[in-house]
Amino acid sequence: MTKRSIIQFVFFSLLLNFSQGQTLDGYQQINLVDTKQNKLFKLDLKSNQCFEFPSVGQQESRTITFNNVKKEDLPPDFVAKFFQFSANKFLITIQGTGQTYEFDTKNCLLSRIDKTYYRGYNFGAIQFIRRDTLISLGGHGFWRIHNISTYFHKPLNEWDIYGSINEKGPKGISSQFGGYSPTDDQIYCLEFPLLYLENNNLKYPYYAFNFKGNNWTELGYVDFTDPKMHNFNKFSSQWIPPYFFTSEITLGEFIDPKENIIYRYQGKNNSFFNLAIQLYIKDQYIYSFQRTYNQNNFEFKLDSMSLDQLKKNSRIIGNFYTPKIWYNEIDWNFVLFYGTMIIIAILIIGIYLLINHRRKRELKSWKQLPEQGEIFLTYLSNQSNYTCTTEKLNEILQCEGKTIESQRQSRSKFISSINLFFERNYGCHEAISRHQSENDKRFVNYVISQEAVTIYTRKNVNM
Repeated sequence: MTKRSIIQFVFFSLLLNFSQGQTLDGYQQINLVDTKQNKLFKLDLKSNQCFEFPSVGQQESRTITFNNVKKEDLPPDFVAKFFQFSANKFLITIQGTGQTYEFDTKNCLLSRIDKTYYRGYNFGAIQFIRRDTLISLGGHGFWRIHNISTYFHKPLNEWDIYGSINEKGPKGISSQFGGYSPTDDQIYCLEFPLLYLENNNLKYPYYAFNFKGNNWTELGYVDFTDPKMHNFNKFSSQWIPPYFFTSEITLGEFIDPKENIIYRYQGKNNSFFNLAIQLYIKDQYIYSFQRTYNQNNFEFKLDSMSLDQLKKNSRIIGNFYTPKIWYNEIDWNFVLFYGTMIIIAILIIGIYLLINHRRKRELKSWKQLPEQGEIFLTYLSNQSNYTCTTEKLNEILQCEGKTIESQRQSRSKFISSINLFFERNYGCHEAISRHQSENDKRFVNYVISQEAVTIYTRKNVNM
């Protein structure tokens, strides 16, 4: 790296402290952006100097005149926010103190206009001007974030409670990821945990407050573990109405909260973001204040492009927040797990009921057996050759005392009933067959088939 590039890098690093309406000043410096005349001002409260950086030309310096200002009231390090309310007038607030100042760029006059005692509860508050009223919302102090809304009461030169913005909305509000859009007349912000150091799993509810309807709407949630949010830090975004920019503006990444889209600039004008020390938006144009190093001199340059051109030359990274829709509110892992458990339970219950139903139906069907049928089948199944003689069947049917013809009819009717039962209920044909006795050709033996034995045995097991 050359000496020239090192000097330029260091200078740019120092000037990156500029942000829209907000400065971090370890050396008691306040940076202002004059969007009406396209100028930058740096107030050095230690040297009492005001440095003016025009869009074209060399810087100028003047001595600051103080009115009702006690430097000892200022903290050693502070964050200041500024608001331009006329061509040459700025309002300046010191975060966490309630101290409010007015700076006249024409006369280089810094005046304290409030009567507030140091409070220390509203660091990082969302502050903005609406209808000529300076409003402060939320902030943090003593390790807690709140949603208290106040406004600067001009006649009394004091901060007082403002309306009902804090009702039915987010409990913890901070400018670290929040701001007011004059175009939409809405506040966009995350809801931070009340305990300042709480992690909250890096998923934060995202809200919008509509002044016309005087109501909050929970739009969804922002997941900072999502890769597309890699360049955005929940504690250090830049609100340049109406967009959120990454704290490192050279990345050229920004969020349109109304469209719910994250963009990354990929146009040919690389220096627009790479060399930017300050961005601001005015009249549908975005302006980039750049300071370049040329022939051993630093020079200012002001570049601009329309917001339409900015988006046209930017790539869409993805959605900023997940909308609050019913299916986005569901824990699908929970649903999948318990849904699977319910389906398995239903299947088990269904199989049990089916088996039980079949068992009852089978039990009912066995009641269709003719009288003495159970005894007959039990006897046959217990024989090694599955055979019953004529004499034994007569005994089972208790027809030994009848005539031979009556015995024959009783046996025939009984065997036909048994075979009909097996055929109707189990599709088993000729469960009982007749075979001529080898000992006496005048008699027959009754043999049960293997299929019928299996059916009958299974019935005894299941029952």
